Amino acid sequence: MSNIVPISPETLKAFQARRAEINRLVVARALERRDEVAQHGEQAEELITAGIEFTTQMLETAMQFGDITTLDYQLAWAWDRLPHDGVAPAHLLSRFQIYADVVASLLPAHQASEVTPYLDWMIARQQELMGGAVAPAK
Repeated sequence: MSNIVPISPETLKAFQARRAEINRLVVARALERRDEVAQHGEQAEELITAGIEFTTQMLETAMQFGDITTLDYQLAWAWDRLPHDGVAPAHLLSRFQIYADVVASLLPAHQASEVTPYLDWMIARQQELMGGAVAPAK
């Protein structure tokens, strides 16, 4: 993808400074989608938190080096593994969309615009894995 480049050190620092807040808000919004989390029961918050934290780690690495290889690997792994944990591909797509919305709302526009290509790639790749399925309504 031609618009994937390393982000600026300032944007990476801003992203890292807001990391906990980004994760917390993504998890909170994901938990509001009861149809996507009911199968996890009382473990829903713990499972979603772990997944979002892992996603953030991979996203940070990818942004730092301008390399989506780690993200692609993560999505391939998730495609195989997460259905066994009751996470449907559409749920993962939904969480990526939430993640993109949260980043756009928390980072200044010029910094969010550096992060957006990575999130857009994750969303598009997940849709591709799903056979081009349309994203769920927000």
